[in-house]
Amino acid sequence: MNTASSFLKLVLLAPAHEGSLESALNLGAQLARILNTDEEGLPPKMRRLSSAPLETAKSVLYFAREWCLKRNAFFYAVVMGGDVVVGSILLSHIDT
Repeated sequence: MNTASSFLKLVLLAPAHEGSLESALNLGAQLARILNTDEEGLPPKMRRLSSAPLETAKSVLYFAREWCLKRNAFFYAVVMGGDVVVGSILLSHIDT
C-alpha cells in the first residue's frame, strides 16, 4: 500500500540546496514553468503579469535565496513521484 509520504517529499532549495547545482536548477526550472503557465491554481498576487518577463530557474532560485536570507526562512520544492515538482512552500519564523 502506498501512502502519500512514500512518494511526496520536500526538497530544500534555499537558503542553501543540499544537492547538486544541476538538481537545484532542474527543480527551479519546474517551479518557473508553474509560475509562467498556471493561470488558475495560483493566487492572483502570485500570477505573472502578461507584461512581466518569464521566470527562469535562476530567477526562482535567486528570489528564494534572497527571501530566505532576509527572513531567516526556508524554501522547499514539493516533489511527487521522485522528480516532479508540484509546488513550493516557504517557512519562516515570526518573532511575536
